[in-house]
Amino acid sequence: MLYVAQRVYEILFSPWNREKWINYLMKKHGLSREQAEFIFDRIDLLPASKRKPIDTLLTFASKNMTNTEFPNHQLSILKESMKEDFKLEDYAESILQELPKENLERLLKYDDFVKAYESSPELNELLKKVGISKDYGSRGLKVNEWPSYGPCIKTMNEFTQAYLRFREKVIRLFKEISKEIEKL
Repeated sequence: MLYVAQRVYEILFSPWNREKWINYLMKKHGLSREQAEFIFDRIDLLPASKRKPIDTLLTFASKNMTNTEFPNHQLSILKESMKEDFKLEDYAESILQELPKENLERLLKYDDFVKAYESSPELNELLKKVGISKDYGSRGLKVNEWPSYGPCIKTMNEFTQAYLRFREKVIRLFKEISKEIEKL
């Protein structure tokens, strides 16, 4: 979903749209510039579905981006960065680099991708109010459709299961510690 992450980042955080959002927040909510920037600077995109090192390397941004990786993926990225021809500076603000159009054209044939990639009519209305005029399509999911969107369900289930496993380990550990303390 690198293309989706890039599109979301462009809409919200690109240098050419950021100022529009700041002004919108100020006008809509009666905020000072300082308050609007404070809020905006604390919103981050958390890109998902990164399978290969390049998927992470192409989501680098100095602002409004948080990359979290599983340990095995972190190791893959480290190995990639240790290659002789690797230059970290090639990936500075890589989230804004243009991705291959031919891959996008292939992906646009899949309805599930289009639902996540394109804007929805309701989002287009908001973008117009913000002052963003670029055409981001109109076949995207509506806000109320996201909870039943297959990839969202899968991700939420994975996060929920991981949390439950973690919680169980923590509870088990505290029980063991509690027993050890009682022995003292």
